[in-house]
Amino acid sequence: VSDMLATTAGHIENVRAAEDIDNGSFVSIAAFEAGDVWTMKKPVPAEGIYLVASVEDIYEDFSKMARAVENFYNAKGDVVRAYQLFARDKFALSKEAFADGAEPAVGKYLDFTKGYKAAIVAEAPAAGPVAKIYDVAPNGRFRVVVEKI
Repeated sequence: VSDMLATTAGHIENVRAAEDIDNGSFVSIAAFEAGDVWTMKKPVPAEGIYLVASVEDIYEDFSKMARAVENFYNAKGDVVRAYQLFARDKFALSKEAFADGAEPAVGKYLDFTKGYKAAIVAEAPAAGPVAKIYDVAPNGRFRVVVEKI
């Protein structure tokens, strides 16, 4: 989570994972569960989009492979952290955060209507959130800016 309004003035929600889900996935809030936990569903742009970005708790006594952040995921039933997207938010995603077969590149747009992982499209969506890949960081992560909600 790089530069997101939710970290200072928006909503960071606790949501129960409906299935195994990676950080960098996108969800919408479904229903209130209890306490401060909500249920989640696949993204529905008209209902608000949230970026899943839980703290990667990896224990020192795990094997080197188990400690690799690339192997971290949020298990079904876990309560995960989800950041509400706002215009001008910026964040970075690895290639694995995109839908299978997606070819992220500078100038391409994210499509939030295909499932938890964003698809890539050449043109900005006519309706709903518009998020564009504007750069590739030295570590290979794709930097994204939300242009409008």
